[in-house]
Amino acid sequence: MNHNKRRYSWTERMIISVGLIAVGFFYAGFYYPDPYASRAMGRISFAVIFWGTRILIPVAVIGLLLLYHGVKTGRISPANILLMGISTIVCIGLAYPVASFFYYRSSSMGSKISEYHPYLQLSPRDVNFRTNPGEKVITILCLGGSTTEFKDSKGKGWPDQLEEKLKERYPTGNFRVLNAGRQWYTTLHMLIHYETNLRQHRPDILIVMEAINDLLHNADFSYLSFKPFRGDYGHFYGPMQGIMARKTFEESLYAKFRSFWYHHPREQINQQQFQGIVPYERNLHTLLDLAQLDKTDIVLMTQPNLFKKQMSAPEIAALDMVHFEAIGARYQWSLESARLGMEAYNEVMRNISGKRRTHLIDLESKVPKTLEYFFDDVHYRDIGFDLVATAVFKELTQSGILDKKIKSAGNKHD
Repeated sequence: MNHNKRRYSWTERMIISVGLIAVGFFYAGFYYPDPYASRAMGRISFAVIFWGTRILIPVAVIGLLLLYHGVKTGRISPANILLMGISTIVCIGLAYPVASFFYYRSSSMGSKISEYHPYLQLSPRDVNFRTNPGEKVITILCLGGSTTEFKDSKGKGWPDQLEEKLKERYPTGNFRVLNAGRQWYTTLHMLIHYETNLRQHRPDILIVMEAINDLLHNADFSYLSFKPFRGDYGHFYGPMQGIMARKTFEESLYAKFRSFWYHHPREQINQQQFQGIVPYERNLHTLLDLAQLDKTDIVLMTQPNLFKKQMSAPEIAALDMVHFEAIGARYQWSLESARLGMEAYNEVMRNISGKRRTHLIDLESKVPKTLEYFFDDVHYRDIGFDLVATAVFKELTQSGILDKKIKSAGNKHD
């Protein structure tokens, strides 16, 4: 056997050394992933790619070195290497259309297209106002975002709990609390939805709570926006971002790769002025104008939230806005920006209630800012739903608004 064949020349050693250094630099990049990717992709998918990359790259490098050494020593035939390479390329070619198919099938444009609305982004939920002929019903309509729409672990939202409390308090009364909340909805969505679909039913009482979705529109650098802020919110993709900014399969693969490799930390934006306050206030005033024209009583509510000056590490980790929504490729809101924004929007709600002399429930001051009541920025745990329903029930029963409606409807109660 030719022993010189087993020896590595200076050139071979240099090539292998340079190659290992380059692979080491490439591999080290995967220890600096984008924190945003774990939320965007889902924790399971992120973990599979994250740890899969860390394990597979060293295994692949060691395997290639062993293959080269096998060829060098004559233990492995070059023909076998060629056959292995061709087999690998064929497998990739067969896997590509399958992976591409599932990628497009799972995208937002797939079977979920029925959830979208050309003007309201997400189609509003149906609200059933129908009653039996001649039946005297006091209808309470709740407008808001996901914190109005969503339900607790038992399948009951705070409007459902409110209806139960009212029926228990007034056993001879007839109440219907209708949930017209919808995730992502701003005051503009609510205004359009109310005028188009709900106003014609002339609800007796209108309850309005919304702040965070309007506030989010001020972060016009985020992945959810595509150009500078507009007063008509035309700059904001919101839930349709997955459709409007959808990437090809190849672009998606590259974007995922880049999110795992040498991520540069984003610049923190400390925003104290929010130009979205102007349309927010205008939309609310218009909504109140329409309701008052119909002699519908109005209850405004500030939005409870977890933001506060001193937050613990678990509370900060639970936040969604500063980690997933008010964030773009280069910038993201600071925690203080989100806190100041929520304070500003809730203060506008208080001021509007004072100017328009509507009923106000300052829920922000009633729901403790702890993880016992919230699981993220604004969404409640079960105990939070209970507290909100109780606060609304107390306002409706103690303010006299219900007594007036019951008397007007001709209902008798205890």
